[in-house]
Amino acid sequence: MGHIKVRGIILRLVNFKDYDRYLSILTQDFGVLSVFAKGIRRSTNRLGSRCQLFSFADFELFESKGRYSIDGVETVSSFSKLQGDLLRLSAASQLAEIILDNANEQQGSDQLYALFVRACYELDLGRKDPFLITWAAEMKLMNLLGFQPQLAECRSCESPIEEDGEVYFDYHNAAVYCRRHGLVKFEEFRSNTAKISLALLRALRFLADCPLERSFSFDAAPELIEELGMFTLRFVEARLDKRYDKFSFFRDFGLPPKEPSAP
Repeated sequence: MGHIKVRGIILRLVNFKDYDRYLSILTQDFGVLSVFAKGIRRSTNRLGSRCQLFSFADFELFESKGRYSIDGVETVSSFSKLQGDLLRLSAASQLAEIILDNANEQQGSDQLYALFVRACYELDLGRKDPFLITWAAEMKLMNLLGFQPQLAECRSCESPIEEDGEVYFDYHNAAVYCRRHGLVKFEEFRSNTAKISLALLRALRFLADCPLERSFSFDAAPELIEELGMFTLRFVEARLDKRYDKFSFFRDFGLPPKEPSAP
């Protein structure tokens, strides 16, 4: 029992009774903490404006028998540009939902924390396409959660996948196939297998192997961003058995990638 101070970022807000709220805070050392904030929704509460969705701050918490309540907040960044843009807010929300659904307590929490905070900084800066940031972060996140695809060699013949030939990806087994075995797989399991471009293969390999701090260091043509988006939506759904698509609201306006379809 006692006070602790942690740096974290708020992933979710859940209203409770008339004026209270529970905060899900992603931290570097403790994973995701559920924190009770009494009276925080009152207009007179001094902490309310500092505890918004995706607020990045130093939190002073009181812990008793494994339960946490909030005593103080010192803002590090409010990510105001992210907060004021619906597209970027949707991107951060999609990443947060995946973390909340799939991260076990303290499971690689330092890396999940570092990736999400870095993604929010990139979204807030607005220097790169928010879809590229989202898809890159999701693929890196899947790697951290233990769902890294097999990209180096054909799953059937174990021959290296060269960058001058055709490549097929099997979403069920999360693996690539050479042209010869990919065509066979495609004919047998069209709903699970699709041809991917060599540019996408290079991007996936980069995201699988690069240090976390370089996850957003590359640019991509619009065609590759769209293909990466279609791949990521389908890959994440196949691995996690849930569709994560906060961008569906924008689809009628032609902003995000088109709805993925079976080849």
